[in-house]
Amino acid sequence: MGTDAEAGPEFWRGVLVAGGSTTIPRWTLNPAPGVVEHEAMVPEHLVEALHGLE
Repeated sequence: MGTDAEAGPEFWRGVLVAGGSTTIPRWTLNPAPGVVEHEAMVPEHLVEALHGLE
């Protein structure tokens, strides 16, 4: 590896070449403009871990 300027592109080239595939979700047949809200329960142990990052 050469200079720091070369290190970044080389790193990401390796990550992208080694990576697998990502499935792209299907597009909806009936798109509608607007905003959607989704609520999900986060387990307490994860909440505590996130607060520990502060």
